[in-house]
Amino acid sequence: MARVALFSFKPIRDPSGNLAGPGIRPFEMARALAAGGHRVTLIEPAQADSEADGDGAAASALPAGVEGGRWRPGRSLAPCVGDADVTILPQELVGVFRDLGPAPRIVDLFDPHFVSWLFNQEAQLGAEQAFYYAGKLHDLARALRGGDLFLCAGRRQRLFYLGMLQLLGRVNTETVRDLEGLIRIVPLAAPEGSPKAGPPLIRGSDCPRDAPIVLWSSGIYPYLDANILLDAWLRLRAERPDAQLLFVGADNPTAPEMRAGYVALRTRVEQEEIGGVHFHPWLPYEQRGRIYHEADLAVALSPPHFETELCFRHRVVDLLWGGVPVVLAGGNDLGEWAAREGAAAILERFDAPALATLMRNILSDAERREAMARAARAMAAGPLSWERIVEPVDRFCRAPRRAADLRAPHLEASLRSVLRIPFADYRGWASRVRISYHVRGGLRGMLLRRGGR
Repeated sequence: MARVALFSFKPIRDPSGNLAGPGIRPFEMARALAAGGHRVTLIEPAQADSEADGDGAAASALPAGVEGGRWRPGRSLAPCVGDADVTILPQELVGVFRDLGPAPRIVDLFDPHFVSWLFNQEAQLGAEQAFYYAGKLHDLARALRGGDLFLCAGRRQRLFYLGMLQLLGRVNTETVRDLEGLIRIVPLAAPEGSPKAGPPLIRGSDCPRDAPIVLWSSGIYPYLDANILLDAWLRLRAERPDAQLLFVGADNPTAPEMRAGYVALRTRVEQEEIGGVHFHPWLPYEQRGRIYHEADLAVALSPPHFETELCFRHRVVDLLWGGVPVVLAGGNDLGEWAAREGAAAILERFDAPALATLMRNILSDAERREAMARAARAMAAGPLSWERIVEPVDRFCRAPRRAADLRAPHLEASLRSVLRIPFADYRGWASRVRISYHVRGGLRGMLLRRGGR
């Protein structure tokens, strides 16, 4: 079995000790790989209050069989990767650090955060934001040029990243006939087991025990649309005055910079005196099963745009694990998959009347809700289980290898120069020599190619 150094770009747990959103994927992947027999070290960033030379998270806070470690900005990663057979890193870290060691490298592209980042900005970027975004793209290019296996979330992401890999020269004669060996679909998986019940959040206290409850279980972010839900809610309540709308974690303590959306939403509810709306604080990861035992239906909506097409949302995977019927916007892999399996209903027309009608129909049909819940649980326990999802990573760790093109001397030399090809007219012998010089990796690459090596 392999010694695996698995990195998280964000702390695994927030300052309160709760498992944080970006840390869930590396945490659960570490658990799954350790269960398969690998020696896994989960390496997270050192937090400001951590001791200078301490290890990672406390052993009690890590999955069974997983060791902890810390990386620090500006420090060498060599101590973290020195004896690893495989390193698994999010692309953010690959772009920042250069001392990643000789071990074969898996680069996790699951979260195209550089896309969602754009939607979190103002319509026009200032000079500072534009420079920051350019740096993100530069780091992404470095990550794509150095990985041995890339992980993505779905079919749309795969095509998205293959286009980038082609531009950077990674789709070439050595890799084009085995693209599965270069990039694999490894989405976010559902946790093991079933959600645990607990004290009700609002049922029986803030609303009748038999009231139908609709759930929104996330923060209020710019790339999501909770206002269309409120618009639809006004219509639904006119027909179903007993219906209740529950926001859990809308004020996300792990993302204080995103609080403006929550404030605006709550202000609207109060000013317009929208009835049947409840806000509940964020729940710890280990207690979130209480949410799913409370809800009859969930809604997770994002408008039709580029970010929606590429996303594979953790909150939706968790809703499926919780066995909650869910209404989703279409246009992305997870939503379409869940709809095919019967676990989700797609909002075909993105407007409030259509949403109100869809919610009313599902809330009025207990048999449909139960069938959707069964389908959701079946997805979570089957094709979305970590045992299934992690299989390509497990197989790579059992037989680590460098990417085929990075093992070819003439291609390796070319890849270092591919972005330096001049934007010049390719006609004429002088321009062709210049382009050949860059494509073949300078004089060394031309000599290697000529020598047949």
